[in-house]
Amino acid sequence: MRVVDVVGPPPDVETVPDLKVALAELDQQIGLEEVKKQVHCLIELARVNYQREVRCEPLHMLPLNRLFLGNPGTGKTSIAKVYGRILKGLGYLSDGSVEVRTPSDLIASAVGGTEEKTAALLEICKGKVLVIDEAYALHEGMYGARAIDTIVSKVHNAPGEDIAVLLLGYEAPLSAAVRR
Repeated sequence: MRVVDVVGPPPDVETVPDLKVALAELDQQIGLEEVKKQVHCLIELARVNYQREVRCEPLHMLPLNRLFLGNPGTGKTSIAKVYGRILKGLGYLSDGSVEVRTPSDLIASAVGGTEEKTAALLEICKGKVLVIDEAYALHEGMYGARAIDTIVSKVHNAPGEDIAVLLLGYEAPLSAAVRR
């Protein structure tokens, strides 16, 4: 047996049909040039990491978590679904489906409840993409920061973590919230 037999096929559109279909769907979208560029960079890094893994070398960090910024109706959630399928095709997610939630799905009304609620949601989303729509609202309330702290403490972008978190929102409010 060889290392390549254990690692599986290379993350390439020619060897992974689902990846080819998802990437073609993304590439057919009008505009989104920066998104397409970043996804192609992600795929290239996955190829490099595959070769490094075959050679038993340490892998480069590959962050799966992203901010998707844009006005309503610009396709953030639709692209998140394609992104999940791409991550599954690359072997970074076991499921690749998307769970769309809002900040109210993470925040509780009692002390300690937000941490529990957020941790439970992260557990449900193993293998998936957790999309938090209107994420800027996490910085508006008393417990929103606790939800963010819980996500940061549990999602590290470590190899094999099997989850991606996407924060969606309008550029101005979310950018301001992230800078705080």
